[in-house]
Amino acid sequence: MANVIVIGAGLGGVSVAFELREKLPEATTIEVIGEGAEFNFVPSNPWVALGTRTRDDVVMPIAKYLTKRGVAFSPAGVAAIDAANNQLTLGDGSHRAYDYLVICSGPRLAFEAVEGSGPEGFPLEVRRPLLQYLTFATRKAL
Repeated sequence: MANVIVIGAGLGGVSVAFELREKLPEATTIEVIGEGAEFNFVPSNPWVALGTRTRDDVVMPIAKYLTKRGVAFSPAGVAAIDAANNQLTLGDGSHRAYDYLVICSGPRLAFEAVEGSGPEGFPLEVRRPLLQYLTFATRKAL
């Protein structure tokens, strides 16, 4: 039977893998290859920025949810695609052959391109004291 590989373990890749598993014959193998073992529920990131959720609230290990639905998972990431030979080289140096390839890798954020940006950059440095003032302002006076 066919071997399907989905590159990307974000909203797009996980959704595609679940849909394929539902629609394709059981004998079809489906594997998701992500960059790391965690799934970040991106629509909740604004809540993290506002301080109403923590990173732990919106990030979870993804492998158990995929395997529970009959989808294999590798956190190694993809280093190279050899489309002529239907083969991937993973970040750990291993290889995967495929019959069908779905690319849902999403963007690669280039925080290093803008000084002061990124998870520990200027926006968070401004946010932390601002949240202290907002918390202070919500206290009742007398």
